[in-house]
Amino acid sequence: MAPAPPQPGDPDQPRVPGGHFSQQAAHLLGAGGSELFSPRAGVRRISSWRGLFGRLVSKNTPHSIVNTRLLTLLSAALSAHLLVSCQHADEGSETRPAGENVLDRAARREAKSGTVSFESHVKPVLEAKCVACHQREALPARLNLESRAAARRTGALGAFIVPGAPERSLFLTKLGEAHASVQAMPPVGETLTKDEVAILRRWIAQGADWPEGAAGMLKTRP
Repeated sequence: MAPAPPQPGDPDQPRVPGGHFSQQAAHLLGAGGSELFSPRAGVRRISSWRGLFGRLVSKNTPHSIVNTRLLTLLSAALSAHLLVSCQHADEGSETRPAGENVLDRAARREAKSGTVSFESHVKPVLEAKCVACHQREALPARLNLESRAAARRTGALGAFIVPGAPERSLFLTKLGEAHASVQAMPPVGETLTKDEVAILRRWIAQGADWPEGAAGMLKTRP
């Protein structure tokens, strides 16, 4: 028989320092054997938040440090959740419809054989298939593609776009993992084609040229 969850005031329940924010974090993480997210969604089970918080804090840990650690933990958890969140919209379907190429054949051929242009080859694809989710209003964990500065930030899981290193860019590595497992990203009906992935990979390998200012801002859907 599973043990009963800890009750408020239980002397065996660990005290979580840090005030209201920490109590909210504890609530989000669950208690006494609950999970952060469903293992079906591909996220590891956290068997007990007691042990997790025990590794993060101690009785003498200042509240500011506790809150910083909790914020980092939750940011990483939200990033992981993002990769599987779209799965539930179509759980009954074993396959997802293939997306259509945003670029015409001539533009795709040009990008795959020469220098990839942000304005001509990259921006149209990102606006059509990526930025609807990867923007500050819709996306957790700051995985933001609205501008060059936002896209090149480093978050809890690493750097989203690393110029010259597509193999270290979460933009591509996590996209590939999600497609191989649950096809969660991008949303249904907007799947990146093989040509588009190849063009984006080539663009990052060539240095991920991305203009600053208005020329580099992506248009988001209303």
